[in-house]
Amino acid sequence: MYPLLDHDDLQKSRKALLATSALLIVLHELKFSAGAIDVGGLKFALDQGVLVGFATVFLFYFGYVFILRAVEFSFSTRLDTLKRQLEEYKVRQEQEYKEVNSLRTLYNSTEEMESDYERRSFTDFHRSHTHQVTNWLYAVKRVIFLTIDLILPLAIASLAFIKGGSVAGAIAFLF
Repeated sequence: MYPLLDHDDLQKSRKALLATSALLIVLHELKFSAGAIDVGGLKFALDQGVLVGFATVFLFYFGYVFILRAVEFSFSTRLDTLKRQLEEYKVRQEQEYKEVNSLRTLYNSTEEMESDYERRSFTDFHRSHTHQVTNWLYAVKRVIFLTIDLILPLAIASLAFIKGGSVAGAIAFLF
């Protein structure tokens, strides 16, 4: 398939939707003169309404595919996040278990006890800040996904449909 119109995943379907939107806007803005195009003795008569209807059909199709790919991506990302959180929880539980077991043993000296306390306080500090930064990162990624990857392509497709799309032209093209 033509690489620009490939729609196997979210990014490819976004490209296909944006390319179709651009094509629809361009077709709407083109000025057709009366007559036909002569290519090697063959004459082609182009009707702008039919071309716009053709592009509108593809705009609907790629819009539908894009929305489904976005939902699929959202669910798969959420599933990956849940799996990651489960693994982090297991590691955290294992670390806490080791810490409890290490506290059961007696320290040989006061220096060992102070050193262990400093290590644990740094580890707790590091763990809490890593968790906080990770949460911020996921919040930024969600905003990027919603605004750039989802809303912007749908807004451009809506603009293309409003500016040049024609449901009547799409129906006329299909039937």
